[in-house]
Amino acid sequence: MHVTCYHHIFVKNGRNKKGKTIRGPSHCVIILARIRHPKVTFDIIVLHYTMSQSQRDLLEFLFINVSTDRSFLAQRVSMSTRTFRRSIKILEGGGSLKRKSGSGRPPKIIGDSKKRITQIALKNPTFSTQNIRDRYCELSGISVSKATVFRSLKASGVEKKFAKVIPKITPRQEQDRLAFCETWKSYDFQDVWLSDESIFQLYRNKIKIWTSKRKRPQKGFPKFSPKIMVWGALSFRGFYLTIIANGTINSAKY
Repeated sequence: MHVTCYHHIFVKNGRNKKGKTIRGPSHCVIILARIRHPKVTFDIIVLHYTMSQSQRDLLEFLFINVSTDRSFLAQRVSMSTRTFRRSIKILEGGGSLKRKSGSGRPPKIIGDSKKRITQIALKNPTFSTQNIRDRYCELSGISVSKATVFRSLKASGVEKKFAKVIPKITPRQEQDRLAFCETWKSYDFQDVWLSDESIFQLYRNKIKIWTSKRKRPQKGFPKFSPKIMVWGALSFRGFYLTIIANGTINSAKY
């Protein structure tokens, strides 16, 4: 039997000498080895891994389906010498390198259940966590705690905040606005200018700087930060812009 090794070449499935179908893990696959037998030629496919547990899965796959030669295996996995030797010892003893399942209970809220809890919260923004929990249990028939609901909402990026207070329009204000629109809807605005101004600080301390957790960065800043006032006007005929930068802006200068 002749073995030829390849790297990063796509994708074939084959059968080993016992008639078993050889498949790599269910993601991107590459041909690692082509095995020629007097009666059959087939390709071994595996997934290229980089993480430690994935490297153990790759090592177990190669040990079972390709070769038990240690030098051959060591060249095709990325792990420390000590981990490699310990893993080979487990495989030679008939063991497995698969990660053991945890001892805790499986999560109750996964996939669509998280989406349903998020939808309940967003459609009913004044609901408490207990109200969301009761509604979810009623719809799904699954009993969960309100702490579980809170963690699910937090993981989905949903949190409870105080609403921003904005002025509420009174009925009289609505009537005044409608009357204003009726009065001016047929007016010729070609000779009307709309103006506004804005002040820009030259030394703003609104830019965040990356730093270590226990260290606060420093930045030079004058006691009296200079500012620039920009004034502009807009009309049907065009746009006008001016910059006022010298001195203090008082009522007369404005």
